[in-house]
Amino acid sequence: MVVKLKRLIIENVKNTKYGVVDFSNNVMGIYGTSGLGKSTLLEVIELTSKLIKGEKIERYQNIVSNEDARITLELEELLNGELTKVKYSYVLKGN
Repeated sequence: MVVKLKRLIIENVKNTKYGVVDFSNNVMGIYGTSGLGKSTLLEVIELTSKLIKGEKIERYQNIVSNEDARITLELEELLNGELTKVKYSYVLKGN
């Protein structure tokens, strides 16, 4: 099975009110000045990976503010020659 992240949408995560990253054009790297959300993006991907695998989540409070955070991933899975589009979405409750 091959899984490819196509799009990531984050809402109310750290200092990002709303952000979309489109990976459909084979993104090779992410760069930018301080404060743009590069580390937030990596934290969200790590957290989502743990949730999907059923692993224990020890810390995520630092990425959620007073408002609920919503994270949505759009994926494509290729299994036995069949392509399936999958969408994961979850909410982290605010403080």
